[in-house]
Amino acid sequence: MSIQPVVRRGTEGTTERWSDERGTLEFTTLIGDGTPTNELTAGTCRIRPRGSLHKHSHAASEIYYILSGSGVVHLAGTEHDIEAGDMVFIPSHSVHGITNPGTVDLEFVFTYAADSLEDERTRYA
Repeated sequence: MSIQPVVRRGTEGTTERWSDERGTLEFTTLIGDGTPTNELTAGTCRIRPRGSLHKHSHAASEIYYILSGSGVVHLAGTEHDIEAGDMVFIPSHSVHGITNPGTVDLEFVFTYAADSLEDERTRYA
C-alpha cells in the first residue's frame, strides 16, 4: 500500500472501549487503522473520572496532547500532573500510563510512529 494523503472525520475512526487489565478508557483511531498512511498511528482518547490507561511500554515513541480535563501521566518512574494544553513526549520503550483522578473526562490526542496498534508489541506492567 503506498502512502497517501488522508483526511478523516472524527466519526470515521475505529472506536474501542477497554475495561480490563489494560485500563478503563475509550479511544478512536483515526490514522493507522487501515488508512494508507503506514508511518503513523493517531487518534483521540477519553478517560472518564477514576479511569486509566495502565502502565505499559512499546517500541514506538509517542506523543499525547491534552485537549480537556486533567490527570496524571506516569512516565519512566515519575508522575507528572497534566492539563488541557499540555504535551507529553514518551520515548521508545519508556514505561508510561495515564490516570484521571478528577471529576470530568480527560481527553487527549495520541500519535505514535507505527503503522497500527497491532504493529506494536505493547507490554503492560
